Amino acid sequence: MDADTDAVLQAAARLCAEDGRRELMEYGPLPPCPKLSPLSPPLNPEEYLMMERDRGKYLLYWAAIHRALSDISKQAHLADPTTTSSPAEPVVCLVLGGGLGRLANFCLDAATELGLRTNVHVVDANPIAVSCMREQFCESVATEVVVHDAFSLYPGMQVNELPEGLQNLVGRCNLVISELLGCFGDDEFLPELTVTMCNLFHKPGGISIPESWESYLVPVQTFNMDAFLRNAKRSYESTYTTGLPEDGVFLAEPRLAWKGSCYSYGGSFLGLLEFPHTPFMLRTKSGRQKTVLSNSEFLLHGLLGYFKAFLYKDIFIDTRHSSPLRNSFHWECFYLPLKTPVRLPVYEEGDEGHAVVCVGIMRHCRQIFQNAAAVSSSSIRRKCLKLHYAWSVSRCGTVSVFSSCTMKGNGVYLHYSL
Repeated sequence: MDADTDAVLQAAARLCAEDGRRELMEYGPLPPCPKLSPLSPPLNPEEYLMMERDRGKYLLYWAAIHRALSDISKQAHLADPTTTSSPAEPVVCLVLGGGLGRLANFCLDAATELGLRTNVHVVDANPIAVSCMREQFCESVATEVVVHDAFSLYPGMQVNELPEGLQNLVGRCNLVISELLGCFGDDEFLPELTVTMCNLFHKPGGISIPESWESYLVPVQTFNMDAFLRNAKRSYESTYTTGLPEDGVFLAEPRLAWKGSCYSYGGSFLGLLEFPHTPFMLRTKSGRQKTVLSNSEFLLHGLLGYFKAFLYKDIFIDTRHSSPLRNSFHWECFYLPLKTPVRLPVYEEGDEGHAVVCVGIMRHCRQIFQNAAAVSSSSIRRKCLKLHYAWSVSRCGTVSVFSSCTMKGNGVYLHYSL
């Protein structure tokens, strides 16, 4: 990691800490909210503005876009040393999920700073976002920015299924940028959509931002969260987005469940994890100070999920609360509850090396047909993707990992055709 990258990561971590404390003071901790399907309902401008309050996240995206465009310029010069440092042809950028245009503006600003000509194409499935961006990108940049009609990309889409304007971009994009990460990294169809984007639009050697991600889990004791779900009669077969529980005890450090690439769909979305028993609390009001707890018995109420996404090379987003380089607060915790808590043995100092908690988790994503009446007044059957997770927890050495406290989430949907 070079000095510039380290400075960006440190600055993003500081901004995350400042912004996170401000949000906590203004709005309080986020209670458990059932995980919603993307685009259901579409976001409004005020919600987009709330998302853009995360200065750390956008500093990292800016740094990644700037470095990627710089590398594209250098590669063009190496391929033809007789040219100037700027490529003869405009650099083509495609932004999926443009929101209010923040990432498109980053492309324009970085290209200007680097002396590059660029064409930026923006695709969003939300008509509200499309309308806002068309107002923002006035005639002065009309030749540089194209905001396409509202359009939903879906996995495995063929060239002839694209709108005409996007068909002209097939195989021509130097840089494809998306902001499809969920709280667990891949819980909003990130791999399915980014791989499809790369397959359709990348020119040879094209760059994707993000490039890859890692999903993490940590077992947690939280009586407050468990009481909230029971009192509100919430399902234990749902996944939730939630703030860090104020009474939460991390029963171990987060561990990697799996990793994936945004360029190619592969690998295993099956995690079998063993956690040593090292309980600690995070004092959120005083930073990330850890308080190790010993000589106590604990109940495991569920699992908290986080992610680390590598935007470009060594520029990454890290949402783990226990990480010294946590640098984005926009993505809260991904919570997978247990209907029956698992009682763990008393922890004593010196027990750190012994695996106590065994966790199994699987990610399932498949195409189904759903009655459109579930999302509108129509009775037409609608093609969509269904994504859900199945998880289980047991004490190691007692029962099979998939036979104790096994849960299956209800799932979220990505609708893309009638």
